[in-house]
Amino acid sequence: VQLPAFGIIIEQWNEHGSVSSKGKIASATMISAAIIYLWLYKDYALVIKLSVTIIMASSALYVVSRPNSKNIDACAPSDITPDVQG
Repeated sequence: VQLPAFGIIIEQWNEHGSVSSKGKIASATMISAAIIYLWLYKDYALVIKLSVTIIMASSALYVVSRPNSKNIDACAPSDITPDVQG
């Protein structure tokens, strides 16, 4: 995949099913924030809140359970952005 920002990430997923540590942390953090927001600020039926929480928590557990991809964690943003000389 020839995408500057996501090519390596997609290749790692396709070849090994792996997710970087940074990706796992970001995913778990955002899912946790969404669950907290749902319970604190939304007035939905209890069955809806429980269903969404179970689905989102299961998704987070799946992402966290994937193997770590070592190459992605070492990749800095400067490695994926083009060098523009002005």
